[in-house]
Amino acid sequence: MPSHAPRWALGTLVLVALACGAPAQNPPTPAVSPAAPLFTPTPTPPPPLSLSEAVTDGVDSGAWSRADGLILMLRYLAGELTIEEAFGDRPPESDEGTGVVRQAFDYLEDPANVEGREEIERLLTILIPSRLTLDRFARPAPAAGRGPGTARSPQRPVGDEADCRDLWSSGFDDAAPVVCLEYAEFVIGGNAYRVYYPAYWDAADPRRALLEPTTTAVRDSVEAYNRYGPASVITADVVFTELAFLESDGRRTDNVLAVASPDEGRSRCYVAIFPSAASEPTSLPFVLAHELFHCYQYTNLSPQESGPPPEVNEWWVEGSANYFASVVYPANNFEWEYAGWFDRRSERRSLLRLSYDNYLFFQYLALQQGFQPEGIVELLRRMPASGGPEDQQNALASVGGIEDLFHAFGQAYLDRDLLDSGGGKVPVEPQPGPSFAFGIGPADEEFAPEAFRLERARLVFAEETRFTTETEAPGSGLLRARPIDSPGGWSDPPAELNTACGESVFVLLTTHAAPAGASSARFALHVEGEEPDAETECDRCLIGGWQLDLASYIAGYDALAPSLGGAPASIEEVSGSVEMNISEAGSIYSRIDGLYVRSLFEVGGRPAQLELKINGASSSLYVVRPLGTLTTTDPVESIEIEARLTVDGREAEAPLGGPPAPGAISGTYVCEGDTLHITPIDVGVPHPGLDYIRLP
Repeated sequence: MPSHAPRWALGTLVLVALACGAPAQNPPTPAVSPAAPLFTPTPTPPPPLSLSEAVTDGVDSGAWSRADGLILMLRYLAGELTIEEAFGDRPPESDEGTGVVRQAFDYLEDPANVEGREEIERLLTILIPSRLTLDRFARPAPAAGRGPGTARSPQRPVGDEADCRDLWSSGFDDAAPVVCLEYAEFVIGGNAYRVYYPAYWDAADPRRALLEPTTTAVRDSVEAYNRYGPASVITADVVFTELAFLESDGRRTDNVLAVASPDEGRSRCYVAIFPSAASEPTSLPFVLAHELFHCYQYTNLSPQESGPPPEVNEWWVEGSANYFASVVYPANNFEWEYAGWFDRRSERRSLLRLSYDNYLFFQYLALQQGFQPEGIVELLRRMPASGGPEDQQNALASVGGIEDLFHAFGQAYLDRDLLDSGGGKVPVEPQPGPSFAFGIGPADEEFAPEAFRLERARLVFAEETRFTTETEAPGSGLLRARPIDSPGGWSDPPAELNTACGESVFVLLTTHAAPAGASSARFALHVEGEEPDAETECDRCLIGGWQLDLASYIAGYDALAPSLGGAPASIEEVSGSVEMNISEAGSIYSRIDGLYVRSLFEVGGRPAQLELKINGASSSLYVVRPLGTLTTTDPVESIEIEARLTVDGREAEAPLGGPPAPGAISGTYVCEGDTLHITPIDVGVPHPGLDYIRLP
């Protein structure tokens, strides 16, 4: 191209420079709806315990031997001890005795365990009677039209309620059996299932209304679980018991609902319904679905369920039973009680030391990570058939992508964004964890998350202070942070932060999903605080991501063109994007992505065309002083421009030594909602300004 090439091309680049230097971005922070702040930590009562966890905790603390702890819990289940006699001032909060029964049978399997053996066997006879024992005191339900309690044989009279309670509490020790139970039998998937109920429930007894929903719950649950196979759920006896009834004062135990256990050959599943469950008909279908998933475990996950010690695999045995019960009855929401457990325990315990509350983890994987129920079953099949806690940890750590999955679960939980099987969100109230305060000067903190524990903390930055932060991360584990009122806005801790304009409190989440014996994850956070420019003001409207309206780009060029000299030119085409992010920390990041500009003009009477392709990024600091005036300083640019010039249809050399540096742009602005108009100053001519639209 001849040396007298028109200067308008350089002017176009000046306009590009304006677009570059005006506020633009890193990837924008997504707009999210604020949630209620995580509350300030206050003294809380001890976390809840299941009955089986109470046994283990007592052994670990030296309060009792395992035999004594089991006997205490079994006597409580059998109604021989009140809750105060069994637990004093810290009663367990679970409503199932399955875990205690599992521990008791596990204890008896070792012949070396002689302490308390006879008493444990006596109590298990009361709690888990065989079908042979039940049938000594039972008969099939009367045919249609015959009322319950009608005697079939004068040799087997129907016992009254008091006699039958005594029969249960004595361990069915009666030389001349009376009829205390009737049963209805039905077949599902080739296996027979029975529902036993007291024979003295006459037609006027309101408890008879429980029989139809109980039968329906058994059908619903077994048919649902049979879909996951490979085998149909083993035959099950569901029994309305007279357990947990205290003759001395007439009180029923109010926090034990049911127990499930297999028989010795694992060909039958026994499900006991306690009187307190019978008094809660709304929750009864969910309770039955939970217990019947244990029957599924005895059928299709027997090595994984029975091989390790019960206290080792309870984290998934009970957590998955709660999850699958919510699959059968998604709108029942009985499991929400255990969401409260997760709130109170997950900050102190890893998944491997939780139990019923782990349903939240399984539900998250199924609903929000695409596992579906079938994927959860496959995960359970990966669990070891023997070993201790380390083997459970290794099995969970072997799940593909578990590092990201577990961290994403923690983020969703802290954001209160856990989906419920019945629709909507699970009502959780996360504990915030410890707080770390930062002020003027240097400070260092270290975070070392335990495997499969949601380690969280609050980072509190002093008000009216500018901070720089640096995070040292290990080769494993994940660390993310977000402003406390910005759920979903997770990222690395902010490298720059100005609390005069930005957030001052952040939630930090660190996780480590690794096998046993792996190197620990340790994160170091280095923070330096300094006083900001005393004259800096803040305009919250500016904060966020913005995209340049290319029509205003063209209008800006048209305003500048007359002052540029040379031949008149017209912009025929503009495409691509120019985006910016104005941060709370006092920085502006701009990115030009594929900006294409095609202009037409004349050279010596011959038609010419110039095409520019522009990519790159720039950054600068900014101050708002006063409101309505934006001043940028300390620009750093990395811009690449490709130019192609054709004159009269023939390509010519474009003698451009490179784009002019996009200088720091200062100007006045008007920011309203999702629109921003910036009018550059000191460009030599009246400028119509550049328009930006807020990015979502």
